[in-house]
Amino acid sequence: MNSKQRLVLAIAVSVVVVLSIEVMRIAFLEAFKVPSSSMENTVLIGDHVLVNKAAYALANPLTENPLIPIKDPERGDVVVLRYPEDPSRKFIKRIVGMPGDQFEIRKRQVYVNGKALDEPYKIHKSEFDNDLVGLMSEDVEKVEVPEGFYFVLGDNRDNSKDSRAWGFVSSKYIVGKVTTVYLSFDPESGKLRTDRIGKSVR
Repeated sequence: MNSKQRLVLAIAVSVVVVLSIEVMRIAFLEAFKVPSSSMENTVLIGDHVLVNKAAYALANPLTENPLIPIKDPERGDVVVLRYPEDPSRKFIKRIVGMPGDQFEIRKRQVYVNGKALDEPYKIHKSEFDNDLVGLMSEDVEKVEVPEGFYFVLGDNRDNSKDSRAWGFVSSKYIVGKVTTVYLSFDPESGKLRTDRIGKSVR
């Protein structure tokens, strides 16, 4: 094998490796940087999290849409999803309402099928005043979550644009389940937050 052939072989192998990594990324795993405070204190601005894209389905490597179902998402799962009003953008939220649920929010309390939902992960940073605070604290009248859709909320209920604003999320827009914080940087100082590395996301 001459030098030209070796060069061609090396390029071909490199292309195959790069394409294989990209297919793996699309189908199985994705890194996501948390851009906002909407999921405090579960994840923070500056957290870099791993998303298991094969938790619910294997994705089509060309479109990233679910192709082969594996299991349904569960209530309480923290997920990365495509923003329904602009699918090119991705958000991180928590699944609270499941398909078929009778869902409502009254005075900041979530009710599912008539029962109050225990949510130890949620926070409120403002005093409750539905008229003053507006969207982020508004009640949600009882609705039935359609089949194939989910109701998602941010854990920081006073600062999260979520299903209260843009409605149900189709299962095809759920990218995957958030599992772990693998890196974290303080957004102000830029310093590494070592205490958050390896933290499980629940």
